[in-house]
Amino acid sequence: IRGYLTVELKEEEGKRIGFKSIDASLNGACQSVVLATPADSNTKSDEIINKLGRWNVYTDDAETFASDVLTRRLLLSSSDQPRHLVVLDEIGAMQLTHSSDAFEDLMRSQFEDSGSAFVVGTIPKEGLHSNLPFIEELRNRNDVEVIEVTVENRDSLVEIIWRSIIKKFY
Repeated sequence: IRGYLTVELKEEEGKRIGFKSIDASLNGACQSVVLATPADSNTKSDEIINKLGRWNVYTDDAETFASDVLTRRLLLSSSDQPRHLVVLDEIGAMQLTHSSDAFEDLMRSQFEDSGSAFVVGTIPKEGLHSNLPFIEELRNRNDVEVIEVTVENRDSLVEIIWRSIIKKFY
């Protein structure tokens, strides 16, 4: 497994104070990076940030982190591990606020490895971020199956995804 997961950062009282990306690999390293904090919070003056609504988004840190966990694991995924799972949670507005195409290129490269990888990613609901053409590009790929998460199916998503993996590789 290689990839990243995005999780909420919360105070003890449950108030959301940001988002963090964590390494999804099972190698025990558990690296992480802060993706966003409230726009009214203090930030170091040397940090490169973008604003998205009420959030300061640390796009350079997030891009570097994603590149590290995805390329490091790719190097380890050699012929002795021909099939692997790639987790991209999530590819959304915060991850796409940077000005370069490097993050999008990195995400595309994960799908191009489709012969030996099964990619599980999360993208915003259709129409939610219509200003993000990259999301629509992913949604419209011939090799992508979009499964909308609903109240009715959320408890059976692991089984649904597992069946897709089995169908692809076996």
